[in-house]
Amino acid sequence: MQSIQFEVNGRPLTQGSMTPIRNRHTGAIFMKHKKGLVEWRHLIGDVAFHAMKVKSYNVTSGPVKLHVKALMVRPKRHYRTGKYSDVLRDDAPKYHIQAPDGDKLMRAVMDALTDIVYRDDSQVYDEHLVKEWIGREETPGIIVSVVMIEEWD
Repeated sequence: MQSIQFEVNGRPLTQGSMTPIRNRHTGAIFMKHKKGLVEWRHLIGDVAFHAMKVKSYNVTSGPVKLHVKALMVRPKRHYRTGKYSDVLRDDAPKYHIQAPDGDKLMRAVMDALTDIVYRDDSQVYDEHLVKEWIGREETPGIIVSVVMIEEWD
């Protein structure tokens, strides 16, 4: 069994459905990704590539476990005001149960790891995502843990 763990700093972005756009001059249709998504996926891929290279791992064709922790900065409204502006309000949510959707966060990560960690994201048989609040002074991002099963039937 091989495993890697890495962190990617930056605001986690989702990958939803692509938006079809028609060129008004040529009539051609092309698909548009969310702004910044391509760069976010490249960043994840670059960090994953380095983690694989450090351990001398090759792209796997076997089963994969993928666990991701998305670190989301709490909005200003979660904090008190005035001299207590660094203290959380009593009604500030403990759990991150709002947008962005977890499955769309996972989709961006899984696609970014394709052909770097595994051949196809269909190899991921166990996926787990946790969305967690962090303080304003902390760095948003993701912590990714990948376990590649070498021997499989």
